[in-house]
Amino acid sequence: ALGKIGTDVMLMTRSDVAELQVASSGGSSTMPQKQNPVRAEVLLTLASFVAGLSSQVSGSGVHAEERDGARWMGEWLVLPQIFAASGAALQSAHKLIDGLEPRIDVLTGQALGETGLSLAERFTFALVPHVGRTQAQDLVKRAAAQSRVSGLPLIDTLKASTDASLDWETLGDPGSAAEAAARTTDAILAEIADIMTSVTRHR
Repeated sequence: ALGKIGTDVMLMTRSDVAELQVASSGGSSTMPQKQNPVRAEVLLTLASFVAGLSSQVSGSGVHAEERDGARWMGEWLVLPQIFAASGAALQSAHKLIDGLEPRIDVLTGQALGETGLSLAERFTFALVPHVGRTQAQDLVKRAAAQSRVSGLPLIDTLKASTDASLDWETLGDPGSAAEAAARTTDAILAEIADIMTSVTRHR
């Protein structure tokens, strides 16, 4: 899980993506402008390291008779390293996440693109009560194809293709489109906070 976080941060901080900024980064010996997400790299390195050690633990599960001494000795060799690496990864992840700065303008642009094709499903569901599911899908598919060619926003192409009475302003608003995801994220984070409080209380 921590390796996944590290991988995502590494991808999202690339100069050609630039969706995230990290508070602390490493430099380059030859490229002064470069900022390397070192803590994210650490997470990925430790995750790969632990994955290799985990194969030793899995292999040690095949015992002779009740408990094979050679097997549990093998576990002793790797379990301390797994815990040490996992602890180091947790510390690094904590510092990394605290210093993440999302670039909202870039994220919004990446999500919607110039033509807003990522909102196609949203438009389809909005049209279903007016024209039916099949026709709504066909209508949005044709409009999406036209937008790719013309470069015009999908919402404008759709407006010209249907007389359905829709709240186009709300449908085309990125904030409105993300509200459900934001509510779900907030609910998940609140649940995690409750669990952590409960765990701390019962220690």
